[in-house]
Amino acid sequence: MSIIQEAASGGTVQRGALTGLGAFVFFSLSDIAVKLASQTVPVPGVSLLMALVAMLPIIWLAITTGGLRTILPRYPVASFIRAALMAGELLLLYDAYARLPLSEVYSLVFLSPMLITLLGALFLKEKVRLSGWAMVVFGFLGVLLVLRPGFKALDIGHAAVVLSALMYSASVVVLRRMPQNESDSALVASILLIVIVASLKSGIPALAEFSITALLVVVAGGLSLGVGHFMLVRAFRMAPIVFVAPANYIQMPIAICFDTLLFAGRPDLGVLVGSALIIASGFAAPLLARRSG
Repeated sequence: MSIIQEAASGGTVQRGALTGLGAFVFFSLSDIAVKLASQTVPVPGVSLLMALVAMLPIIWLAITTGGLRTILPRYPVASFIRAALMAGELLLLYDAYARLPLSEVYSLVFLSPMLITLLGALFLKEKVRLSGWAMVVFGFLGVLLVLRPGFKALDIGHAAVVLSALMYSASVVVLRRMPQNESDSALVASILLIVIVASLKSGIPALAEFSITALLVVVAGGLSLGVGHFMLVRAFRMAPIVFVAPANYIQMPIAICFDTLLFAGRPDLGVLVGSALIIASGFAAPLLARRSG
């Protein structure tokens, strides 16, 4: 029996997809908080405080589900590799949020489902039909429309987003290869601890620049980040990658709304058309993917 059949037999695919959808809504709220706060506070200070606050729901979860010992990973090597990838992804995105409109960042983040399909075929031995690969190529054409190299000024923010998408996709593959008895608390806490350590040197001086408003925004964003990471781990445990990964497309309408309402920015036609191609390919790829049974 294939992984998809096993998941579907217990009805967990639908729950996993919905849990993933909720996770990405929380991530969007956290991302909005980062963009708002980074207008007045340096990014390292925002990332440091965000990670510290995000630890609070994880510690509460650990205490209520088995004690603080559950924060310690059973498989430290695999947990560290995944945590390093996810922490790098977060820090790169935080830098990009300070440089680019949310909708433009998300349009490139949407590379992730296609990269996950590619990495799943390479490392998880998932079989993908030729039509599935065609959708991956179709999605990359959408990325070219968003970036329009040679016609649009590109900066380090665009490179940061593309690299973050690759790191996130690799972390998902690592998670799927890890034993199921690794605790959710350990998986999320390890990410946040690496972000905290990486942000300490530059982040501590930046803490003095927080206003009360920025502080409240980052606290709310940090709580959303912690809850989102927990939900994402649960989603990927309940359902195969190809059913959960496309849930991040919920972030685009959220980004367009908040870019317009809060940041006085609207995505141009190239971003909208390119995003539509990327989203279409991301939704089609799971339908065209075929796993070995």
